[in-house]
Amino acid sequence: TNLEECARCLYPGMKIISGVGGIFTRVWRIMGFETLCYALVDQPDLVAAMFRRVGETQLEVFRRILEMDEIGAMWYGDDLAYTEGTMIDPKILRRHLFPYLKEMGDLCHDKGIPYIIHSDGDLRLIMEDLIECGFDAIHPVEPKAMDSLQLKKEYGDRLALLGNIEIGEILTLGTPEQVEAEVKAHIRALAPGGGYAVGSSNTVAYYVKLENFKAMIQATRKYGRYPISL
Repeated sequence: TNLEECARCLYPGMKIISGVGGIFTRVWRIMGFETLCYALVDQPDLVAAMFRRVGETQLEVFRRILEMDEIGAMWYGDDLAYTEGTMIDPKILRRHLFPYLKEMGDLCHDKGIPYIIHSDGDLRLIMEDLIECGFDAIHPVEPKAMDSLQLKKEYGDRLALLGNIEIGEILTLGTPEQVEAEVKAHIRALAPGGGYAVGSSNTVAYYVKLENFKAMIQATRKYGRYPISL
């Protein structure tokens, strides 16, 4: 498999961060989002069956990946929210999704490795649920949706923050100097006490300027060494 090939290429001491794609996203893509919304009212048994089929499949893939000794952390990617809140009622996620995420989290912690979630949007309505599922870190802390400083204040002792460097105005349209200033400001505000890793507020898309991506890495290495003294 690709993971086994990757493992053979690792330098001594390196590990792989792997994981599985979203259960919720796969369910609504298979059904169509509008159809899913209608089915939540008209065909709840169908919705339950869809989550069960997709969830059990993803959970089994998750288990198999964890059998590899080279895995250093696991990543669960599933966009559960948009900038104004969760995409569906949190009660539906609690009923059909979070039990699988909790089982995945238990598997990670039994192996002693970090468990990371990626989701865009405003997750504040379900933040406690995500922590209960066992997530150790959240990515990417979308700036338009959540205040990273407030999250640090409320959850910083239980959840690490990854990302938050704005992808549009800064990484794509900004200058290397602006990127450096943004990284420095984030490290100053979020890094003290631990629990922050610099990264994009979404992903590193093809349209991100290479010089800006390099500037983000260089600024992180320049300012991100502990103890933080900015």
